[in-house]
Amino acid sequence: MTSAVTEHAIAEATRYHPDLDLDAIREAATLVAYELDGKQTSEDVNVGAAEAVFSPDDGTCYRIVVMRKPPVVGDPGWSLIQHPYFVALAGPYGKAHEWSGSPVDWTYCREKWADSDHTAKILSVFLGYISEVLS
Repeated sequence: MTSAVTEHAIAEATRYHPDLDLDAIREAATLVAYELDGKQTSEDVNVGAAEAVFSPDDGTCYRIVVMRKPPVVGDPGWSLIQHPYFVALAGPYGKAHEWSGSPVDWTYCREKWADSDHTAKILSVFLGYISEVLS
């Protein structure tokens, strides 16, 4: 079931892009979630990290990488991350930040990852869809 936070991001994202391909976003998010949980059967899948490249028919292409926080063995830098996931939005303006695995409001995505409101809304929908599969 889609969370209220994700539904809000969908409403905001489709306000100016009514033909937004939500199925493309959901499909990419589902594949990422399966890879993170090791549900993929392909031998070439790197369990614990996943990358999605998709275009939801809004004139843009998104490349997003989601990683599980590795066990803290030798790198003390990873111990500073408090949430179980790390999300990186690729591109000239993309940023990397930790993520709890729960749906996040698009304004939070704007603050942490994206330089545009629309990209933040798409990322909020994407992360919301991933959290549905992971829960």
